[in-house]
Amino acid sequence: MEEFLNTNTYRRLKVTNNSLRKKVGSLSKLLGLNAIIAVGAVLGLIVIAGMYGTQVYKNHELEKTVASQKATIETQSKDLLVAAIQINQLSKVAGELDKSNSELVTALKKDETELKELRERKELYEKYEYAFVREDGSRTDISFDDVKTLEELAKEEGLGEDTVALVLAISRNESQGYADVKNPNSSAAGLCGLLNSTAKYSYETLLANGKGSYKSEYVYDSLTNLKMALAYVAYLKENTDSNYELLVAYRGDNDDVSWFKKIQKYTGKTIQELDI
Repeated sequence: MEEFLNTNTYRRLKVTNNSLRKKVGSLSKLLGLNAIIAVGAVLGLIVIAGMYGTQVYKNHELEKTVASQKATIETQSKDLLVAAIQINQLSKVAGELDKSNSELVTALKKDETELKELRERKELYEKYEYAFVREDGSRTDISFDDVKTLEELAKEEGLGEDTVALVLAISRNESQGYADVKNPNSSAAGLCGLLNSTAKYSYETLLANGKGSYKSEYVYDSLTNLKMALAYVAYLKENTDSNYELLVAYRGDNDDVSWFKKIQKYTGKTIQELDI
């Protein structure tokens, strides 16, 4: 019996032992699997940690790059601001230069106009010196503009090149270049010593201002007097046969030889040579 029990016990123990072995084997397998999982987890964590570290490094490098670019942008922004200020200052300077240039151009144009006028005056003075300056050096009442206008009128009327010179010579003979003179023995007055009837006819008819438009004070205006004399000389040219007859008609007589000689002296030509 005892042997049987021992045998039975042995069997149970063996079964139990086998069961325990199986459980141990299962546990060993489970432990091995868990170990593998654990190792995998650890490896995963290591990989993740490595990736995280790499990303952190990359992020750090990116932050450095961003910071560098930001610093560059700030520097460039400052440079642009400085450039903008400089451009604004240059624009102001350019504006001032444009203004100065404009003023210079205006001044140059004015100078050119004045220079042109001075040249014209010089030419007129050299051509008609006797009309502007008396023998004593004093200025006559004839202006450069008066003579310039007279030349323009003579050209428009197709008169000879000596017509203006003749009228100016007449003015020196009749009044010595004084615009306000009046002959005490006749109605002759003004620069060219025009009689009242002659001045009236010349102004209203020859200059075509209309009947009744003439006033006696017009004869004392230098330019008006010269224009009336020019128109009258042109009229006499058409109604006389020679320069001598023209001057006799203008003068009213031919007895004053000195008067004719002075005409020749002022114009620099003989009566016959004058191109009227």
